[in-house]
Amino acid sequence: MEVILMAIGRRIKEARLKKSLTQEELAKIVGVTKGAIANYENNTSHPKENVMYALINALGVDANFLFQDFVETKKSPSLSDEAMKLADDYEHRMDDRGRETVRGVADLEVTRFKSETAATLRKSREQSEAAEEIAPPITLHQPYAQVAAAEGAEAFLLDDGSDEVLVEMNKYTKQADVILRVVGRSMEPVIADGDRVLVRQQPSVRIGEIGVFVVDGQGYLKEYQKDRLVSLNPNIDDVLVGDLQSAECYGKFIKVLDPSWVK
Repeated sequence: MEVILMAIGRRIKEARLKKSLTQEELAKIVGVTKGAIANYENNTSHPKENVMYALINALGVDANFLFQDFVETKKSPSLSDEAMKLADDYEHRMDDRGRETVRGVADLEVTRFKSETAATLRKSREQSEAAEEIAPPITLHQPYAQVAAAEGAEAFLLDDGSDEVLVEMNKYTKQADVILRVVGRSMEPVIADGDRVLVRQQPSVRIGEIGVFVVDGQGYLKEYQKDRLVSLNPNIDDVLVGDLQSAECYGKFIKVLDPSWVK
């Protein structure tokens, strides 16, 4: 197990540096703390299954890349000179009583080693989970003139000023940079008029993702498609983005802010 951890930690760091990501940036994408990423790379702890999948997606690698060192180690086993001598003695210089004694001692030591290894890994996982559970609240900014997903004249302009909002740290708030208030019903039933939403500031989103966009100075929360910004409410028109319009992405929608997360 130690071989696996060392291999994975080294490969996670290698892939992160290749993607030019800091530990903090990777942590935000995956939904863990910066300390958790450092622990993975330093082999202090290892990722849970769901985190491992998130790392693979975020780093743009596959499982074979992360486990390649371990696979190679399994293909090329080697025995020390002492182990070879013991095997030769066991086979050629011991009677049945001697072999039974050696086998018994070996079984006891293997059981002890497995038990201690399992306890060490369990303690490492518990420490890592405890560190995430007691994570302190984080501060997000909320612009004064909140950008809004809206229809027609209800769209608002972005404002440089902002208030600070203290929220609990969880897998959603850790990904966000700002909180924006929604004005309008164009994204119902997923996002309602008056909701506050978590947004990660970034220059683009993928087709089909919901983002915050500024078109000719007006802010919209919409689903992105190639030639339009789509309203989820079928009664509200989409925003067509023509050649003469200035459109840019402000950030990606993460989740509607749960009021219970606000401190």
